[in-house]
Amino acid sequence: MFDADDLKRINDVSGHLAGDKALIMTAQVAAAQVRAMDVLARYGGDEFVLLLPQTSAQQALSIAERIRAGMAASHVETEQGRLAVTLSMGIAEISFTAQDESMESIVRRADEALYAAKAEGRNRIVIFDAE
Repeated sequence: MFDADDLKRINDVSGHLAGDKALIMTAQVAAAQVRAMDVLARYGGDEFVLLLPQTSAQQALSIAERIRAGMAASHVETEQGRLAVTLSMGIAEISFTAQDESMESIVRRADEALYAAKAEGRNRIVIFDAE
């Protein structure tokens, strides 16, 4: 899971059109890094989910880093000038154990990792660690 850092601030300061541009750019940057078998979807608000079949957490980290770096290097053009948009990302690997009996548990772990990334300062990636 990942989301655009401080999207509310972008909407409040530069308007919802700028926020919409940030979301579109996020989707475009992420889509440029995924394979045909991957699934990229907007999960809600400024959150996105990326399903990477046959991919370990470490392999997902490499893809996530390309997406994060791509966003950090991009800018949204607004009437007030260029805005940088960063992403916080959380990775959870399906382990095919009892803890993964539902999609909700997998999403919950990815969401926990995402919020850990935000708590650590944003513009970063965290892999879920059960310990």
